[in-house]
Amino acid sequence: MKRFILSLLLVAPAAAEIQVRLSIKAILSSNGSWPSNTNTIGSTGVNLNSETAVRDNVDWMNSVMREKRYPFRFFLREDTVYTISGQADPYYTMDARSSATRNAIEDAALDDKTTWKWHDDSINIYINDTRSGYCSRPTGGRSAITVGAGAYEELILHEIGHFFNLSHTHSGDGDGNADDWADGDGLSETLPDDADASAADINAQYPGSTQETRDNLIFNVMSYHQPQDRFVWQQRQEMIEVMNDERDPQASGEGFFLADDGADSIFGVQLSGRTYAQRLKTLENAVSKSTSSNDVILIDGTIEVTDGAVFSTPHVWMKWRDDAILR
Repeated sequence: MKRFILSLLLVAPAAAEIQVRLSIKAILSSNGSWPSNTNTIGSTGVNLNSETAVRDNVDWMNSVMREKRYPFRFFLREDTVYTISGQADPYYTMDARSSATRNAIEDAALDDKTTWKWHDDSINIYINDTRSGYCSRPTGGRSAITVGAGAYEELILHEIGHFFNLSHTHSGDGDGNADDWADGDGLSETLPDDADASAADINAQYPGSTQETRDNLIFNVMSYHQPQDRFVWQQRQEMIEVMNDERDPQASGEGFFLADDGADSIFGVQLSGRTYAQRLKTLENAVSKSTSSNDVILIDGTIEVTDGAVFSTPHVWMKWRDDAILR
């Protein structure tokens, strides 16, 4: 029998990953101009003041996903950046970092989906002429994201993290001092954080932790530190499970979890594989559940593959967390 170690995708057809659709809209001024707030944020500040700037930002997000070998990518719906005319008053200057603004824009959009270019099958993101952004988690019953043109490179990705149920790594928005360390997300893979902490502060706060563990906080997309370039394993798991469930309309393809300590059924009840808690045991079963070329089978541990097994359904196999071995 052959033994494979999955350090890369074994099968990688074009666009073979969970595809998350983005419907990004710029609310134009009364004279038809794009938002162009120069009050950008931090060391990675960026002005989302044009279609080119938005496309560049989506490309940057996907470069992070590819570099880290994450099993999802972001796509502009219809390969289009939309614009909203005739809504400048009052939406053009409403504070994007506000639940009230997000609620007002989402309510207006749901009342007139054509004018507001609202798409049920996508993450609806509205850019106006303020700064920062706001998004609710799935349990909030809301789904729009508001973003100010005065942004930072990671802002849209950060808000998408909230869309897929991720919390901040810190508790609260900070008070200007790195003195209130707290566990914002309840995840064991992210250290308690302070929104005002620098990399030096984090390294000093956790001298007994590995540099990798500290870096997973310093560079975490759900922190307030910059630059940001990663989600930890527990965050990726949550995002994929939410893509499989509450936010399924916005994603094409699913992630199926497969591990050597999994099971294909418990007391005769078949497991779905769509959450890590319901992870499967056999590759054949995971493949049988795959119905889309955008599905990804996430393999953790050593998996025994039946001699002579034939897989005809298009799918991608990817290692999950640690090394994955098929034998």
